[in-house]
Amino acid sequence: MNEHTPEETSLFGEGNPPITVIGPPILDLGCGNDKQPGAWGVDISPTSDADQLSDLEEFPWPLESDRYLVVYALQVLEHLGDRVKTMEEIWRICKHGALVVVSVPDGFCPGYVQDPTHKQPWNIGTFLYFCPDQFITGAELPPYNFEAKFRIMDYHTRAKQATPWGEQWYADDLRVILQAIKREPSG
Repeated sequence: MNEHTPEETSLFGEGNPPITVIGPPILDLGCGNDKQPGAWGVDISPTSDADQLSDLEEFPWPLESDRYLVVYALQVLEHLGDRVKTMEEIWRICKHGALVVVSVPDGFCPGYVQDPTHKQPWNIGTFLYFCPDQFITGAELPPYNFEAKFRIMDYHTRAKQATPWGEQWYADDLRVILQAIKREPSG
């Protein structure tokens, strides 16, 4: 496994504000050929930059529990068939307080719908089901009893994009930073 050293990196790529990530360990799920600097890459494709070849639709993932401080899942979650098992696995491999950096196409945008490899739509509401302390004000959280618990630290969408058909007002890319919560806050 690679040696990790503190480095300044941007959570959402070039052109976004950098933060200092002190590793190890950093994980890049579905890294493809654009693995995050200093990360251990996991991908199904043998032509990717992955350090480990693995099918993320086979559970449990062959990754150590409570290990990762930062997990990237950039443009990968929408390609996986089981949202609950995926979020449970991400939570399992994270240390308490780990940051999970997600980028997915918004489930309502044409870019999500038209891609035949997309299996599950995501929107900010999807993540709220795993964030019981932040669930929709005035709404009752359904009693699904997911073990995985997160806190949304930040999110934004990229919207109003020019397309060959003119300007669109849909949110085509949802970017979320989650924090893994594994123990109750002390009073």
